[in-house]
Amino acid sequence: MIHQALPHGLSDHCPLLLLIDEENWGPCPQRMLKCWTNLSDYHKFVKDQWPPFQVTGWGGYILKEKLKLI
Repeated sequence: MIHQALPHGLSDHCPLLLLIDEENWGPCPQRMLKCWTNLSDYHKFVKDQWPPFQVTGWGGYILKEKLKLI
């Protein structure tokens, strides 16, 4: 982040200019809350929902997309 104090003009306050460098770091990693596994039907839900998702590609991509669909 870049910040710069601008001229204050007639006021005794200096406006600040804030610039954020918007780097594209790629997609955010998937997140899963551990507490989801504490739900009584979680494992059954995943087991029932996982096979019908038809995703093609390399292994990591398939896993990411299926987790996103669930």
